Amino acid sequence: IHISNDGQVVLSSRAGTGQHDLYIWNQGDLSQFSRYSRRTPGGLSGNGEIIVGSNESTFQRSPAIWRVDNRSLGSGPSRRMPGGAVDASFDGKVVVGTVCNRAIKNYEAFRWTPETGMINLNNSYTTSAMSRAYAVSTDGSAVVGSVARVSSEGETWIEPFKWNLEYGVLPLGEL
Repeated sequence: IHISNDGQVVLSSRAGTGQHDLYIWNQGDLSQFSRYSRRTPGGLSGNGEIIVGSNESTFQRSPAIWRVDNRSLGSGPSRRMPGGAVDASFDGKVVVGTVCNRAIKNYEAFRWTPETGMINLNNSYTTSAMSRAYAVSTDGSAVVGSVARVSSEGETWIEPFKWNLEYGVLPLGEL
């Protein structure tokens, strides 16, 4: 369940056998956003206008962005990479999530804007690190997530991080 900053828009879903029903409550009006659409919600922009999540096809889930009025936005995170979007900035112009890089068989956190396209936030770690983005700030300038790293001895640990444009990835210490 997701809610806009002013509390006027609520997004909810109900999963069934192979499909997700999405519902939007908008200022007292409950409507079904889509039925049997294979759309999985991941988040709602702060202004309540943009839904982020994933489109599901027979072969994979891929990151997606839709307007609350049920129109798909033509451009968005790569539809060629499996994964999903989980959060959006207040205006919906910055989207974060996780995709699978098939070349290195790892999950990578991403930040997407119409201007920059998809940026991999995993670039300061080795290819043995798997990362996930969880949230973005209201202005889109900061992203938080975690990275799972494996030592040469096979030991695995999770490390939270914060990303911003000025410094890139800032590790926050081991968990």
